[in-house]
Amino acid sequence: MADLEERLWAIGKKILAYIVLIFFFLFCWFVLGIRDIQIMVVLFFVSVFVMAVIMVFFQEQAKKQKAEEPKFSIENVKMSENRPSPQTQYLRIHCEVCNIGKTTAYNCVLKVAAYREKVKAIDMQVPLGLMGSKQKKSVDETIQYSGENLTDAEIWPEWEVKNALFSSKRTGPKHSVSGSVLRMKEKFS
Repeated sequence: MADLEERLWAIGKKILAYIVLIFFFLFCWFVLGIRDIQIMVVLFFVSVFVMAVIMVFFQEQAKKQKAEEPKFSIENVKMSENRPSPQTQYLRIHCEVCNIGKTTAYNCVLKVAAYREKVKAIDMQVPLGLMGSKQKKSVDETIQYSGENLTDAEIWPEWEVKNALFSSKRTGPKHSVSGSVLRMKEKFS
């Protein structure tokens, strides 16, 4: 999603530059009455230079804003599949989710997906809400399911970034466990 935003922003800046240049020439021709091509060419190069300076300014602002965005880490991840009885089975997830970025993240969730041989068996999210800079939240969730044993599970954070212009979703790194790491705990005979 972030790549798409960046590409659209780059295309938008180019379109805006062309529109400004066209209006500049039309302004010179019709309003100022400049009919000398040499003067218009000089004004064109001056306007190109001004547009380049403006674009560099906006690129620097975008980099600064990106550096200040929320960033997440997931620590102390423990996922285990438990089966206290033949009819009851659940996936237990324990971890700590941290916003290590410089700004607040909105509508934070911890996404959970678990698979049986590449077929998704669990697809849910654990709401975390608003997370300020340097804030940490503990997650201890038990997700009940039915069917065969799980072979893989993964968790990852997702959040919204809001500023004056837009709101967009961001996704953090995935943490996966598979096979014997899921440690099946059976408590029945």
